[in-house]
Amino acid sequence: MIQLCRRKRGREYSCPRFFLLVLLCLYVLPAFAQKTDSLCHYKVSVEAEYFDLFRQKSERASTTLFAKYTSFSLSVVHSSDSLCFFAGEEKEYGAYDNHFSNFSLTGENSLQSGGISWNSSAAFFKYSLTAGIQLNGIRYFPFGGAAIQAEPFGNFLTASLAWNRAPIRGLNSFLFQDFAVHLTDDAPADSWNFTVAGKPFEDASAGIQLYETRSNHSHASAGYAPDYSFYEFGRKLFFTFTPAKSWKAWAGIFVSQQRGSLFLFSEDQSFENLPNASGEQSGFKGGISTTVFALPFTASYSYKKITSDGVGEVESWPFTSLAASVISNRLNYHFNAAVTIHSLSVTPRVFSLPAIDAQAEYLFVVPDVYAEHWQPQFLVFGVKDYAKDYFSIERMHLLKIAALGYFQVAKIDVRISLEQCLPVSITYRTKPSVTLPPVPSPQPPSSKPTTDGGRSATIALSFNF
Repeated sequence: MIQLCRRKRGREYSCPRFFLLVLLCLYVLPAFAQKTDSLCHYKVSVEAEYFDLFRQKSERASTTLFAKYTSFSLSVVHSSDSLCFFAGEEKEYGAYDNHFSNFSLTGENSLQSGGISWNSSAAFFKYSLTAGIQLNGIRYFPFGGAAIQAEPFGNFLTASLAWNRAPIRGLNSFLFQDFAVHLTDDAPADSWNFTVAGKPFEDASAGIQLYETRSNHSHASAGYAPDYSFYEFGRKLFFTFTPAKSWKAWAGIFVSQQRGSLFLFSEDQSFENLPNASGEQSGFKGGISTTVFALPFTASYSYKKITSDGVGEVESWPFTSLAASVISNRLNYHFNAAVTIHSLSVTPRVFSLPAIDAQAEYLFVVPDVYAEHWQPQFLVFGVKDYAKDYFSIERMHLLKIAALGYFQVAKIDVRISLEQCLPVSITYRTKPSVTLPPVPSPQPPSSKPTTDGGRSATIALSFNF
C-alpha cells in the first residue's frame, strides 16, 4: 500500500526537541519564579499519548487506524485568576486497501495549534476565554472559545454555557492506488454545549446537557479542494447518588445524530460527491465507586451503539491513465455500519504510595459493516463490476488490561498509563463477499486474517513551583 501521509520537515514536533524545550522550562522557570510575587503559582505540564487502535491484514484487504497526541502548557495562577499558554499536536490516521478491486482510501486529521486561555470568577460566576492559532496548513487559522458558569444557589442549581470555534481537517488525502490527491483546505467548526445540573438532596444530584457542532467549507477555485458540511446534535442525562462518604453510584445516557456531505473538486470541477451521509450514537454508562481495604475501587458497565450510512460516486477523469483504467469513468459506492459495544470494567488501586491503579475491562464488540461499489454499464444506466465487501470480523470478545501510575519525582508529578487489548475470542465472518459476473468471485481466504491493535501509552509530567 502506498503511504500517503509522509511527514514534512518542520511540520511535526520532533520528540527530542519537544522534551528538550520542556526540560529547559523546568530549569529556567523556577529561577524566574523566585523573583516574582510569592502569591503566584506556576505549573508546567507536558503529555504524550499514542493509540494503536486497529490493524488487520487479510488476503482481500488491509486496514490501519491509529492516533497520537502531544501537548505542552504553562499555567500561572494568582488568587482566582489563571493564565495558561499551551501548544499541541493531534493526528488521527485511517487507511483501507482492497486488493481485489485496487481501490484504496486514506483519511487523516492532522492539527498543530498553540494559544492562550484565561479563567476567572466573580460573585457566583466563573468564566473563561480562549484564543489560539493553527500552526500548520496553507494559512494560519485563528480559533477561540468562551464559557460561563453560574451558581446562584451553590450546588443546589448550576448552569453553564460554552462556545468553541476550532479548525478541523477531516479528509486531507484521497488515493486511487497509484495516484494521491492531497487536500489541505481547513474549515472552522463551531460547537456549543449547555448544561443544567442540580443537587436538591445532600446525597443525590442530576443534570442534562445539550450540545451541537456545525462545520461548513467551500472549496478554492484552483487545485484539489473539498466542499463539506457536518452537523451533530446530542443530549446527555446524568445522575449521581452518594449515600455515604465511601460510596458513590452514577449513571448516564446519551444519544446524538450526525449528518454530513463531501464533494471533491479539481480545478473547480466536481469529481466526487457524497451528498448525504448520516449517523447516530446512543448508549448508557453506570457504575459505583467505593473503598476496599481503605483503597479506592471502581466498577462500571457501558453500552454503546454506532450506526452510519452513505451513498456516493467518484469519477476518474482527474487522475492518471493507470488509475482511469482501474476505475473506468465512474465508481458508485455505498457504505453501511452498525457497531455495538458492551463493556464491563473494574479498577482497583493496588498501591497507595506510589498510587498505582490496575484496570481490567471486558469488551464484547459486534461489528456489522459492509461496503458496496459498482460501475454503470453505460453512462448512468445498468450495473457492472458490482462487489459487496463485508468487514471480516463478526464479533469479538476482548480483555483490556491497563496500569495507571501517579507519583512524584523531585517536585515533578508523573502520570503514566499503559493499555493493551487481548483477544479472548474473535469470530470471523463466514459470509463471502458478493460479486456479479463477469468479475469472478474471489475464493475464501486460505488463512484467517491477522488482527492487532488496541494498545495505548501515555506519559504526563507536571511541575509546580
